[in-house]
Amino acid sequence: MEDSILKENKNKRVLMVPQDPFSPYPSPHTGFLIFSSILKKENYDIKIFGNSYISDIENELIKSFKWADIICFSSKSPIAEKVIRASELAKEVAPTTPIITGGWWASTSPIDVLKYTPTDIVVMGCGEDRIKKLLELVCEGVLEDEKTKKNYLSKIPGIGFRVNGEIILTDPPPPIDPNDYPDPDWDSVDLNVFSDYKEHKFVRLHTSRGCPFNCNFCAVKHMFGRRYLQYRTDRVVNQIKKLLAQYPDLISIKFHDETFTANKKYVIDLCKKIRKSGIHKKVSFTCMTRIDKIDEEIITELKKTNFRSVGFGIESGSDRILMELRKGFKINDIKKGIEICVEKTDPPENEFYLLLYLILVTPKTEMIDLLKTIRLCLWAMLKCVKANNKLDKNIYDVMIMSNPQLSIFKNSDLWDRYKKYYIFPNASLPDDVQNPLLTHKHPFFRGYLRIIQQSPFEADYFLVMMAMLKDYRRSFPDEFKSPKYRKVISEIIDMCSMILKYDRSETYSAQYASKILEAFQGLDYNL
Repeated sequence: MEDSILKENKNKRVLMVPQDPFSPYPSPHTGFLIFSSILKKENYDIKIFGNSYISDIENELIKSFKWADIICFSSKSPIAEKVIRASELAKEVAPTTPIITGGWWASTSPIDVLKYTPTDIVVMGCGEDRIKKLLELVCEGVLEDEKTKKNYLSKIPGIGFRVNGEIILTDPPPPIDPNDYPDPDWDSVDLNVFSDYKEHKFVRLHTSRGCPFNCNFCAVKHMFGRRYLQYRTDRVVNQIKKLLAQYPDLISIKFHDETFTANKKYVIDLCKKIRKSGIHKKVSFTCMTRIDKIDEEIITELKKTNFRSVGFGIESGSDRILMELRKGFKINDIKKGIEICVEKTDPPENEFYLLLYLILVTPKTEMIDLLKTIRLCLWAMLKCVKANNKLDKNIYDVMIMSNPQLSIFKNSDLWDRYKKYYIFPNASLPDDVQNPLLTHKHPFFRGYLRIIQQSPFEADYFLVMMAMLKDYRRSFPDEFKSPKYRKVISEIIDMCSMILKYDRSETYSAQYASKILEAFQGLDYNL
């Protein structure tokens, strides 16, 4: 291996800026932490921007931009405007400092990043295999062979840059094995400056990259490809041990993988090693996965290993909407998964939450689809309430995690097909760098989306919808007399009543059932 170009230029200062640098709720960026581990060995001085308790974020950004010799941005399509604003500010206060942008937006729309931001180089996909060589060339400052006039950057795969105003994209990067690269450099950040840790004592970790499934609204395949690669289980356990040694008050580890249980053998091996190490007695765990990628053995292992919640992206209670989103499973699969969690495996020692992730409104959502989604959520809650009654203590509960609308991004499978249903609020920016706002033909969904989009809600989007549904039903009572709604609404009312009969405590299930019942109270179909 050739000697590093930077050996004569020690301590080049690299600033790494997250997807939304203006957010008061940043989280440690795992990708940046891995870059920090790689680059510190090459004598770089690394600063990762982010602090939940900065009073003047913009002024702190300006100071950081002036400090840096290289500025690296992460990007995400729905908040591309944030990256545009921050990168323009960086170029204004540090006009000669090179800017490199990577992340989700850079991977899905690299040309747009170069067109609409002052980015000098865009990096597509994961960058661990290229960041060292890329920064060497940038720091050396000579990007072109004097004899051949060929740009040295053209030899690096998976990047984009400009030459005489022309945008050049190199060949796609090869897939990388995350085990070839070091662990995140947790020493480069103080977790106590992030509200996630200071207030809740949890850390996000990844055990894998990519997702082998094909939901049409997801950007994972653009970032990681369709390959599903996992960190060695020993390595994951050792990383948790290091974090516990550094932060002994750590309470919870959130495995932030798209599909944590995609590989059954891997999950079981990891759980057994965590228990053997005794870590599960010090911290709890949460994860996300697909409802059709669990079985009794997997859920039993998770419960024994002190997993307190499992999140499922069920999205909808309507088979028609699940097909629209290309989820690859049906309502019966969702019910089977919930029964595995609550009825077909032994209860854990501690509480066990089912987190049901929903997309409340798509361009094709109709009122019957919403009613079926409410019914499915109540069905899951009733399963939990009945199980708790048998156990004579509250172990199981449901939490609803809602996205108010289906989000689309340029170059996604849905962009060309659904763009006509969205509006783009900022006339000064091109459509493809904005977070488009869904419109809807149905007056209830149209009104709900308008309220959500105009107000910076931090409340539960599902409960906001239930409150609005209560008012809408009173204004348009005839709609709910439709024969196609009668059976579903009757079941909703019955399940709410049963949940509240069985559960008089302050579980989430009881709270949801109470609010849902308010939305439908007074309807009686005498079925």
